[in-house]
Amino acid sequence: MLAAGALGDAEALARDKTAFLARLESAWPGLERVAALREGLTGLIEDARRNERLLHAVRDGFAAARRRIEALEATRAGAVAYARDGSRITSPADACGRTKCA
Repeated sequence: MLAAGALGDAEALARDKTAFLARLESAWPGLERVAALREGLTGLIEDARRNERLLHAVRDGFAAARRRIEALEATRAGAVAYARDGSRITSPADACGRTKCA
C-alpha cells in the first residue's frame, strides 16, 4: 500500500486491523489448550500492534510533511511576514503545526 502510493487507504487498513485484532483477542480464552496455535496467535497479535504503530507513524509523518509544504508554499506566495524583531508572523499552516491538526 505504501509502495503503491495508496496512502488514502491507510486509515481504513488501520481500522480493519484493529477490528481483526479485537476479534482475535476475544477468541483467546477458547484457545488456551492449543499451545502451538496460542504461540502463533501471540506472534500475530504482536505483529499487528507493531504494524499499527508504524501506520500511525506514517500517517503522522505525512501530516507533518503536508503542513511543512503548505507553510513553504505560503512563504513563497508572500503570505508569511516577519515582525520588526525578525520573528516570523505565523501562517495558518504554521499554527496548525503547533496544534497538531491535520
